[in-house]
Amino acid sequence: RYLRQRNLGESEARNHGAAEATGEFILFLDADDQLTPEAISTSVQHLRGQPTCAFAYGHQQFVDTEGFVLPSNPERTRMFQTCLREADAYAYMLRMNYPLRAPGAVLYRAEIVRRIGGFAPEFRTGADLDLNLRIAREHRVCCNDRVVLLTRIHGANATANSRMMLQGAVRVQRRQRPYVDQHPEYEGHYEKGLRLARSYWGAHLAQQIAADVGTGKIGSAARGLWTMARFAPSEGALATGRLLLKKARRTS
Repeated sequence: RYLRQRNLGESEARNHGAAEATGEFILFLDADDQLTPEAISTSVQHLRGQPTCAFAYGHQQFVDTEGFVLPSNPERTRMFQTCLREADAYAYMLRMNYPLRAPGAVLYRAEIVRRIGGFAPEFRTGADLDLNLRIAREHRVCCNDRVVLLTRIHGANATANSRMMLQGAVRVQRRQRPYVDQHPEYEGHYEKGLRLARSYWGAHLAQQIAADVGTGKIGSAARGLWTMARFAPSEGALATGRLLLKKARRTS
């Protein structure tokens, strides 16, 4: 069944689909990604076998635009193809500022997604992390220990927009502040995740700002600096300063 609506953003589209869905489980697949043949059936088995789990996440395999598997490395394997070993998924996601997997690798219980409010429309990026954090505060999650999603990497991926990613990562993390205030055992996880979001995406944005300055895109560089000042004033400014200084030395 095909549903059509005016462009209200990714979160609104997903929430519309969730509201219209009639099945017990639901998965949100991006148009350029692909499920593996047994992705749904094996994740359903996990959820039916573990009724207290709110969602089952599988592993991601990264491919290029032609569908060829991209080379992996130990860090990528640990992040995207290894089951979480700690029991508290909320603490892990909060500490890593990371939603465990892309939405296409996660099979949710549809009733829980709807009850918890679905994806937050105010986040252009990071809405999947926000949803998974809210779910994991109340429910267990389980791992389907196999590759379930082929994630296509190309220049149009949202992660290529460092300015947007920095905003989303920091705003989603900050949204957890009231809950953390009521549950101080998560304070260290919250602070570490906030620093990680600022340093990781701040460094990426610093590279983009330096590239924009080098190619004369002053408007884009200025917007990047404004975002940096608002969302990563210390970490991002330091990274930007280092890159611009290095660039100035090369041209002098």
